[in-house]
Amino acid sequence: DATITMAFDECTPFPATESAAAESMRLSMRWAKRSRSAFVAR
Repeated sequence: DATITMAFDECTPFPATESAAAESMRLSMRWAKRSRSAFVAR
């Protein structure tokens, strides 16, 4: 078992449009939810 669990974040390039930043956040949030689900299920 790992002692540290973390989700990935997408590194949004700068400058970014508002829509690109929002999509990047949605992607990071999906990864976070999947990571938490996998952690809880183990």
